[in-house]
Amino acid sequence: MQLTPIVERPNPIQQEDTDMSEAKLRARANKKAIITLVTAPNPKRNNTLARERYELYRVGMTVAEYIAAGGRSGDVNHDVAEGYIALALP
Repeated sequence: MQLTPIVERPNPIQQEDTDMSEAKLRARANKKAIITLVTAPNPKRNNTLARERYELYRVGMTVAEYIAAGGRSGDVNHDVAEGYIALALP
């Protein structure tokens, strides 16, 4: 009986985002990063919690202030990746 070797396949969920610059990664991890809205109208679907949390964003607020207002760090990371908001280190 001959065994076939196991071939490792890359997991698309665990692949690194090669499009992220080092500065963006540092900003995402920093709760003191300042939020800037890039997309003026709310891009989230109507009647969703994501839309309500997007409404919490204010220009000049920090990530920590957004989270304290009821936002989620996952939303910040997603919205940066989608280009809805930008983060800048103080």
